[in-house]
Amino acid sequence: MTAAFHLRMPPALRLLLVVALLAGAGSCSQGGGEVAEKPPQTAVPEEGGQVVRIENPRLYIVPGGASGAVYMDIIHSGSSDDRLLRVEMEGVQSAQTHESIAGEDGVMRMRGSPEGFPLPADSVLKLERGGKHVMLLGFSQPLPHVGERVELTLHFEKADAMTVQVPVKEYGE
Repeated sequence: MTAAFHLRMPPALRLLLVVALLAGAGSCSQGGGEVAEKPPQTAVPEEGGQVVRIENPRLYIVPGGASGAVYMDIIHSGSSDDRLLRVEMEGVQSAQTHESIAGEDGVMRMRGSPEGFPLPADSVLKLERGGKHVMLLGFSQPLPHVGERVELTLHFEKADAMTVQVPVKEYGE
């Protein structure tokens, strides 16, 4: 299995991260099939960089399997504005940033956001139903199943790119 995220960090910080991860490994359930909740996934910057943390990532495959929607909370604790530029995922033709908006007739419509989404300093960007989200289009076979995890790579204007493990959830859950 690959790492949950890719980043550059000083050796001392890397050692501290490994120790923290090993200490947390003992908190996993010993049997019964339960898995401990994964901690937020974080891109730790080099000195003076941006800090971006991902919480509650989830993927819903649209019935019929032609597309999927990804939601998550992107917590940006940097001191300057940033931007989510694009998202990539192997096994799909396209990963696009979209926003759902209500038309004049009250009907919700999706609009592509090819410029991505702004991340103001010290803010939370919520990717959620009925709002901003990532659409995955053109899945190659086999489709990911409920309970599996897929890797999504988020690219930012300033913060380092990070790869996030996203669980597949039951549509409508």
